[in-house]
Amino acid sequence: MASKKTLEELEREYLKAKKELEQNQHKLTLAENQVAYLRKRAQKARTHRLITKGAAFESCFRETECLTEMEFLELVKAFSSLAIVREYVEEAVRAHKWREEESGRSQNNDGDNEEGKS
Repeated sequence: MASKKTLEELEREYLKAKKELEQNQHKLTLAENQVAYLRKRAQKARTHRLITKGAAFESCFRETECLTEMEFLELVKAFSSLAIVREYVEEAVRAHKWREEESGRSQNNDGDNEEGKS
């Protein structure tokens, strides 16, 4: 037969469980806040990138300032349908990825060299 717990033991267990619950709720709130912060930060970075790239396009083609959003979208779609533009974009992306890989390799090699100097 199982032994019965005293009221004092049950109250201690209750208080301990309540404290753990409060701590876990606090941890959950912190995690939710961190997720919200990171999402907001990513959205701000995307917005900044879009504004910067749009401004760069407009600086090259000043006459597009008067276009509506729909007209501008049609223009960009027309650009993207040109084979030479597609090829240039693909090459630019390939070159960027290659530079990133090379940069990562050189940083890794630099770190290896530093370890070897110790």
